[in-house]
Amino acid sequence: MGNSVKKTSYFVSAIKAATKLALLMFAVCFASPLDARQNTATLSFHKTIGRERGYIHTVKKGETLLSILKKIAVKKPVSLSAIRRLNPKIKNINQIYPGQKIVIDLPDDKNPPGTAPLPRKDDKGETTPYRISRNDSITNILIFKLKISPSEAINAYRRIKALNPEIEDLNQLSAGGFLLLPSDLLKTEEMGSSRNVDQNMTLQDENKKAASAKASSGLERLILAIRPVMEKLKGTINDTGEYYIPLPGKSQITIHSRLIPSVELDDGTTVFLDYDNHLKAGVKQAIRQHWGNNHFLTGPELQSVDAALQGIIRASSHYKITRVEEPIILSSNPSIMVVPDWMISGGKKKQGAPYRQAVFFFGENEAPLPESVRSFLENNGLPVVFVSDGKPLSVSFGKAPRIQAEWIDLRGARGGAFIERLLEALGETSQRNVPVDVFKQAVSGFNLSITADLLVRSGQRKLIIHSRKLPEQFVDILTDEGFELLLIDQSSGGVAFAEQALRKAGLPVSRGYFFGRYPKEGGKRRLEISFSAVSGASSKGQFYLVDFDMPDWFLPMAKNVGNAVVIRCQ
Repeated sequence: MGNSVKKTSYFVSAIKAATKLALLMFAVCFASPLDARQNTATLSFHKTIGRERGYIHTVKKGETLLSILKKIAVKKPVSLSAIRRLNPKIKNINQIYPGQKIVIDLPDDKNPPGTAPLPRKDDKGETTPYRISRNDSITNILIFKLKISPSEAINAYRRIKALNPEIEDLNQLSAGGFLLLPSDLLKTEEMGSSRNVDQNMTLQDENKKAASAKASSGLERLILAIRPVMEKLKGTINDTGEYYIPLPGKSQITIHSRLIPSVELDDGTTVFLDYDNHLKAGVKQAIRQHWGNNHFLTGPELQSVDAALQGIIRASSHYKITRVEEPIILSSNPSIMVVPDWMISGGKKKQGAPYRQAVFFFGENEAPLPESVRSFLENNGLPVVFVSDGKPLSVSFGKAPRIQAEWIDLRGARGGAFIERLLEALGETSQRNVPVDVFKQAVSGFNLSITADLLVRSGQRKLIIHSRKLPEQFVDILTDEGFELLLIDQSSGGVAFAEQALRKAGLPVSRGYFFGRYPKEGGKRRLEISFSAVSGASSKGQFYLVDFDMPDWFLPMAKNVGNAVVIRCQ
């Protein structure tokens, strides 16, 4: 009798459940086409890739790793090394920030809300976790997504109910949660497409091949050429080991970096260089869906170094790359302009100036810029990379024209001391604090002299350089005696002051503009220079008075300039 009651009770429960589901299906089947379309969505499946188990947690304000672990009520110790391994992009796991996604390795008995449940089997085989969408119901899933016929719906409902005992009411599903579905029910074209994505994601066959595979020589040359560019951007190229990409639930994609290197920029952008097209479309789609900062470049986009650089930089949100059509001005005094092939610029600041990097691609018969020029550019805030024949040049073998030049710095001198050192540098002599007679005993009946700050003799020419104003009578007498007088301010210096003193001393000087380029003749111009200077000739040869710091490579590039003395004034 007791068994009979139990059977009757079970039968009644089954009829009630079937009646409820039939009513729900009836309502769905007769709903308007518009409602049907609104409730239709693409299924999202996730399979475990590799041995790691975990889930993705989005860090909220004020959270720490410890508070997150307490929140999900982990009962067993969690391996920090495993968390670090699952989160290679987080440099310091103890310093996490709001908005970051962190993959947490969980003990086998823990399954926090929003993560895929442990795989289970029913009588017909494997199961697949399905992420519940907004407004999902069991009827919507059965009729519109699994496309189960009404005659099979009750049996499918029972199987799903048995696989998900923790869900009390299948008609009240929580968006973002997971529902285990029998894998054999996923047989429609739409579902098959999603399954293929997961099959691609496992990459098991390709991973086995990758362990012993060797990257193509073209890919190796490409990495060699772009590495210095990425390093100057503070980026990283991963071309060894494995790259782990966690996905929601228990999913993880493992990419062999030897076959598919990746470039990580400091703005969070990651670009995979799939030179030989190893990754299938489904894998890329799955990664992009959850990691919007991940991008992919394939074979046609990686056939040249400049094409690869364009693809990498254009994937970034902070940097941009532009082809250089006109010379780029680095300074105005002196005028220095460079003509690289590409310029990389970005929003990040370095000492108040926007970031810039110049990339030069030198042709087969083109001489790279001299190493001294490269050093000058980098020391003045413009990182440069030279690429020749597809290879980076760590040291430039370009040669600058050579001349003998003597460099003299007079910026610390003023007044008479400045002129004295200037004349000395040009091979001219002068005397300091020399007494000069104005009135003589024999002529005027008394003696009167002045002490010249500086006395310069050049042939028959005699120049008194004095810092104190003299009476007009004194000036007339000294002029009659054949002296020239230059009244100076002891605080004076600079090119104009030097030009005036040299003219008074009888040295021929002129002010002019000087130009140069590299290479000097023919070929694509890579560097242009121009500057203003006072020049002249002395017993030591040609000299130039300038008011800027002239690098040692600068003067040799100027046209019609030979061995010289270069004097830096105030």
